[in-house]
Amino acid sequence: MSGQKQSGFSVFVNKRILPPVMKFVNTKAIQALQNGMIYTLPFILIGSIFLILGNIPIPAVANAITASGWGAFFNQAYTTTFSIMAMWAAVGIAYIYVKNEGYEPLAPGLT
Repeated sequence: MSGQKQSGFSVFVNKRILPPVMKFVNTKAIQALQNGMIYTLPFILIGSIFLILGNIPIPAVANAITASGWGAFFNQAYTTTFSIMAMWAAVGIAYIYVKNEGYEPLAPGLT
């Protein structure tokens, strides 16, 4: 991009908006949120599969799943997975925050 001229909006964003946003994103708390939420990805994937299976948008398939009783199972599995994910996110965020501070992270993370 050395030979291209930037638009006025691009210059404005790079000079006025980007520095405060990057300063905010690089704070310890936001870094802990960002990196701690990565631990929840398996729960998100599994819960999403159950959510899709329980709410298939094809009426004939949805009626068959509901009639078979599997709909309640899929809904319960999705709800449970997402509830566990919330607890695991709290542990992961605390763990990463304390780890970034340079202390032993396991006990504070679990607390």
